[in-house]
Amino acid sequence: MKKITFLLLSAVILLACKKEPITWESDWTLPLINDTLSLENWVNDSTLGVNGGGFYELNLNRVLFDLKLNELIEIPDTTIEENFTFALNSFIASPGFTFVSSTEEHNLNLDDVELKVITLKKGFIDVTVLNPVATTAIFKVKLPGVTKDGVVYEEIYTAPPGTNANPGKVTKTIDLSGYTLVLTGASGAGSNRLLSQIQVSTSPSGPTVTITNQDITKVKATFRDVQISYAKGYFGNKIIEDKDTLDLKLFGGYQSGFLDIGNTSLRFTIENGIKVSAHAKLKGLKTFNALGAEVALNHPQVNSTLVVNPASGYWSSLLPTYTVIEANSGNSNIEEYIENLGNKHEVDYRVELNPWGNVTGSTDEIFPNSKFKIRLEADMPLLIGMDDLVLQDTFPLNIDQEESDLEILGGDLIVKASNSFPLGAELLLFLVDENGSILHEVLSSGTVKSGVYGMPEGSHNLKTSHTELIFTLTEAMVADLDMVTHVIVKAKLKTPNAITGLNEQVQIPEHAFLAIRMKSAFKTSNKL
Repeated sequence: MKKITFLLLSAVILLACKKEPITWESDWTLPLINDTLSLENWVNDSTLGVNGGGFYELNLNRVLFDLKLNELIEIPDTTIEENFTFALNSFIASPGFTFVSSTEEHNLNLDDVELKVITLKKGFIDVTVLNPVATTAIFKVKLPGVTKDGVVYEEIYTAPPGTNANPGKVTKTIDLSGYTLVLTGASGAGSNRLLSQIQVSTSPSGPTVTITNQDITKVKATFRDVQISYAKGYFGNKIIEDKDTLDLKLFGGYQSGFLDIGNTSLRFTIENGIKVSAHAKLKGLKTFNALGAEVALNHPQVNSTLVVNPASGYWSSLLPTYTVIEANSGNSNIEEYIENLGNKHEVDYRVELNPWGNVTGSTDEIFPNSKFKIRLEADMPLLIGMDDLVLQDTFPLNIDQEESDLEILGGDLIVKASNSFPLGAELLLFLVDENGSILHEVLSSGTVKSGVYGMPEGSHNLKTSHTELIFTLTEAMVADLDMVTHVIVKAKLKTPNAITGLNEQVQIPEHAFLAIRMKSAFKTSNKL
């Protein structure tokens, strides 16, 4: 329930000085609140829905864990640097002579992850070549296992003449987005191994030069900001263990009473869209209400290890698997769990990927549309019964009469309510000082009537009742107003049958609302 802030207007009338003060009494009527409460804003994909009969139902869907591809497989920024020298003391190189020809295999350090093939969503290579020879050098860099649209990555760099002390230099950044990298190395059976071929030649149009064994030709390539969209290999043994807390502020003010619900179910669901096996365990699920009462979910599969099967299919035909623990009224204490009115829920879970190691021969696969998610879901028609269910809230109130020429002598707070919810409410107000001590309890003249006692009204033809409540402030309450810093509002909720008056389970119709108009009617003493 929204907090209601009471606004009291104090007026000071300053006139010319007089020998004797003049006082008189007046009545003030001030609007304080004009608001409407409904469930319309809660109707979405993860909280409330509307069933075919036109009544609200609970469709709770909370994602506890969502494994991102780059969290499963992370390729750190990697620098590959090759230095080339000659075994001979010196050599005469004619124009167009190839003086470096090398095929190298570079190992990516990925711990226990063994990748065979990856496709990059994003990634860059920063290439630097250094030429120590006194003629222009032509660098041909080829990565045989790196392709895009079937074309192998190949680049030619032209570096100006240089010396060992001041080599000719050229740099370039290549965008690898969309490239596929085969990481099986020269043998075709390895993993995490990138193959490169480098050739360096003197310029065909340049002079004949002397190259010595002191001349160092360098090629440096840095892979950075790599994000994967597809991978095949072995993704390692990973353990994901967490304890999440879900807050439901709706029940933060629970004080006493009972909630009675109909059949409901709660599901702990693991969606595995990765072609990798896993173990999962719901270690525990607990709820705590505002008074500290705790209820743990009892279910045969709680704290039991479940086998999570891998997904099947390929790019456009990928089929995830779903591993579900479902608690319902027949196999668990779910009704006791929900009726505890917990404002805090603690979910403790553990997931282990590849619990048996690399048993697939490095054929794990993850695709751009792969998901590994853990959800907590609940389906429940809002068929609920309330028997003196008490919720409370606290809001500030500050009335300082000492600095004003207007003194409150007494009066009322008047609440007019139009209610189409099938529940009634008895409202109590408590005036509280700065220490949290209750100074006074303010009683009303009646209760907010349930909509079931009303007549069909409005564009949605909802049964709507109309009630006026008066909260009277006594002289003692008025005398203590300067000490009041907060007001506690308690609402005692009931769901009565319109004929018998007995509380029963009810459904909440779509578009139900509670419109509240509040005003003050105070008698004041005014001074001139």
